[in-house]
Amino acid sequence: HPAVGTQVLSFTPTERSFVEELAPARTYGFLRDLGLMRKNGLARGGSLDNAVVIGNRGPLNGLRSRDEFVRHKILDLLGDLALLGRPIVAHVVARNGGHALNLELVLAIQRALGLERRPAGVAVRVAAASGGPARHEAFAPAPGFAAI
Repeated sequence: HPAVGTQVLSFTPTERSFVEELAPARTYGFLRDLGLMRKNGLARGGSLDNAVVIGNRGPLNGLRSRDEFVRHKILDLLGDLALLGRPIVAHVVARNGGHALNLELVLAIQRALGLERRPAGVAVRVAAASGGPARHEAFAPAPGFAAI
């Protein structure tokens, strides 16, 4: 979207950098989608304090940092990778990322490492990043982690 533009950020997570640089980044959405989201029971707790709302000319409520959008995408990626329930030592490059693509990565890592599948607790519809057909996978997060 032109109001978002292209944002790039290299980030090495530490407890301090997470708290200071990523945690303040809010989720974001488009004003044009808000009515449909609310109609479908989504964005119920959303407000101009905890989300960036993007109108035709850009953010309606300002940004906490000029690259808040990419910071939130990294925050989402780290949260989704936490579903593995184990530390990860890796260099990750994401382009046009989102929860569906992040979950594909989590499931691919799980399969590659031969990790035992946890009992089915969450049915997830995964849209293929390649544009192929979506598939459903049963996935339960590690204890102490929330499902996406």
